[in-house]
This record gives sequence, C-alpha cells and structure tokens, in this order.
Amino acid sequence: MIGLQTDAYYKLLAETALQNWNIVLLRDELFASEIAVSAVWQTPRNGKAGGGIIVGMPLLTVEDPDAPGPELTANLIFTVLEQPDMNTTGLFSEDVVFLILQILHEFATAQNCTLYAKGSVVTPNRDFEGIRGYNVRLEARLAGGGAIPAATPVITFAADTATITCATGGAAIYYTTDGSFPSSANAAAQVYAAPVAVASGATVRAAAYANNFNGSNVTQAIAP
Repeated sequence: MIGLQTDAYYKLLAETALQNWNIVLLRDELFASEIAVSAVWQTPRNGKAGGGIIVGMPLLTVEDPDAPGPELTANLIFTVLEQPDMNTTGLFSEDVVFLILQILHEFATAQNCTLYAKGSVVTPNRDFEGIRGYNVRLEARLAGGGAIPAATPVITFAADTATITCATGGAAIYYTTDGSFPSSANAAAQVYAAPVAVASGATVRAAAYANNFNGSNVTQAIAP
C-alpha cells in the first residue's frame, strides 16, 4: 500500500504542470502542529511558493465481505492548499484540483491496480484560516489474493474417542481439549495423528495448517 501512495506522489512530482507546487508525502511529514502544516504551501519549489499538495496514506475499505481475498478499495486523499496572498505558482488551487484528476484518473500503478475518480471526488477543506483548500479523492480496487485458508477440520465422535479430518492434503491438524486455541504457538495444543480418547463433556477444538495456505478456521465440538 505504501507503493500506491509513493507511485502517485512521484507521478505528480514529475508533471511539468505542477512544477511550482510543493508536494509532500503525509507519512514523511508527520504534522505535529499548524506551523508544520503551513510549511506545505510556504516551502518554495522552483523559486515559487504559496501552494502545496499533501499525498495522504491510503484508506482501505472492503466493498464485498463475501469476496475471497478480500477485495479491498483503497481511497487515496490529496489535500490541495493555497495561500492566495502569497501564491506565485501561476496556478490556483482549483486548477490544481482538476490537474490531479486529469493526471491520476486511470493511472496504472506499480501495485497492479488503477486509480480512478468516482462519485464525490472533490470536497472543500476549511481546516486552515485564510487558506483555500480542497480534498481530492481517488480510488483503486485491489484484489487481496494470496494464500487461501486450509479447509476447516471436521470432528466426529465414536464411543470415547474423537476423530479429526481435514480435506486439505498434507495439512497438520492441531487440537486442544482445554478450550484454548489450537496451533503450534500453544504449548497445550497437540498434533493430531490418530483418534484421541476424550472424556464426556470435553470441548475439542481443532485447526489445520499447510504449506501455501493460511491457517484454517477453528472448529470445536463437545464430546457426548
């Protein structure tokens, strides 16, 4: 996600149309005070001052909770700030807002995703007295991808024993009978190898782990 922010930052920095506007990354400029924020538009670039752009950290949302991965939407916020009485950049803040949209809409980044403008993309920013400001929002759809979970184990009982199976071939199944979390990080958990003797009323919990898979969901059952 840092790559998404930095790609957008360097893309704007490279554009001749914005050569007189100071552009900063929010994570590099941890603004502790209003004085620090004012440096954004007061710091000259190419001998010009009065305008600055803050490239914010991506904000992530999940649009479809049922999609695998999950599918994430990254919202990238650009804050455009202008001090009109000292602006010598040759551009007004409104000009810069439209330039950002023109430059970054459908810009394909190194994160294998594309920025695009959608919905309400420009809102006024009135956080600073005497400063003309706007927030510009672009989105990027990201597929979570990566490893999927191993299959959730199935616990069955016969007589005084518990049998645990997993549909993911080669998975190691960890189980507990004390209610704790079943994993290799828990000293109370054991690796399942054969049916286990359990007392009536005992809670058996199990989870599976396999190479190239995330750990499975935890399943549990109470011995009859």
